[in-house]
Amino acid sequence: MATLTKDDILKASVSTEVVPLDVPELGGTVYVRGISSGERDGYEQSVMQLRGDKLVPKLSNARAKLIVLALSDEEGARLFSDADVTKLGEMPAKASQRIFDKARELAGLSEEDVSELEGNSGADQSA
Repeated sequence: MATLTKDDILKASVSTEVVPLDVPELGGTVYVRGISSGERDGYEQSVMQLRGDKLVPKLSNARAKLIVLALSDEEGARLFSDADVTKLGEMPAKASQRIFDKARELAGLSEEDVSELEGNSGADQSA
């Protein structure tokens, strides 16, 4: 395997994978894109809050927050802004879960990561 240069890494960081996803609950196909490390950090921060000295999950519209970041056009340009989170939270749950699962996969969020964010992990979540 070749050793990557700084330019190789920076060039790769601007492209994201974009995949079509059939969502029969919505009657069609959407495009879901991978997100950047910074977007993932922002997402994770948005679904956690500090209560006293502990980090606890903040699950209100957690799926919609990731969906907003990941739904795109064919070229990978985001379709929605952060202001659309509440409205996307009204999407049918089955459709939302289908899109969330693909967005999670493309973001590199494992099921363990999601469980930890939801507070279902046995790990200490102290700040």
